[in-house]
Amino acid sequence: MDVVVWIVIGLLAAGTLVLLWNRIVQFLQSTLLPLVRRLLGDTVADFAVNIVSFLDKRVCPAREVLLSAWKTFKYHVLAIRTVYKKRDSHTASATTEAFVRTAEGKVVKQTKEEVVAWHDLPDDIRQQMMAKATTTATVDDMDVVEGRLRERMQEEGMELTLADAT
Repeated sequence: MDVVVWIVIGLLAAGTLVLLWNRIVQFLQSTLLPLVRRLLGDTVADFAVNIVSFLDKRVCPAREVLLSAWKTFKYHVLAIRTVYKKRDSHTASATTEAFVRTAEGKVVKQTKEEVVAWHDLPDDIRQQMMAKATTTATVDDMDVVEGRLRERMQEEGMELTLADAT
């Protein structure tokens, strides 16, 4: 395989490990470490505890990196919204507007327009257009990103709160 593929696989594996770390530690504490202690003795179990503790010390800062990245994102990206307009029975246009704060502190509006095949539209957009019998639908992409991040953090038991980042 190509080196880039291995790098991507490694990054995905590391990201998954960070996201699932609380569950991994909980499983180790409640199930695996007591089993190791019972079957292999205190010496091996204490060694395993030391390894988990060593790893935990390195994984926990990744949460702080995530919060820092979110703060930076929220500071620079002020708003993103996409307006979908049906063009014909097969296509729609998607116009995404982003308001970004530059390094100099100026706010710049960036616009990107693309043609999207009707079947490639997000399900909620297609449903919204059909339910309201309209040819236009809007999505606040910032809300979508923040909602997904909140859900993911909650699912994984991460203690970080996004309220700290606003």
